[in-house]
Amino acid sequence: FIASGYIHRKAHAMYIAGGDEEDLIQEGMIGLYKAVQDYDAGREASFATFASMCINRNMCTAVAKSNRNAGSG
Repeated sequence: FIASGYIHRKAHAMYIAGGDEEDLIQEGMIGLYKAVQDYDAGREASFATFASMCINRNMCTAVAKSNRNAGSG
């Protein structure tokens, strides 16, 4: 699990969905930070699975928020 490459690929894919690529990379890094803070090794999921879930959630939330703000103007 190489976080930086994963985050960049996700950001590039989500850029098409209406997000700014650099902002999405930053949101992905924040998601990774949250994963490091919240990971519980006693759970069933591997860190890679948990981290990808946190990264995806953070990036999807940012795109959704960006799309809501774009439509309100």
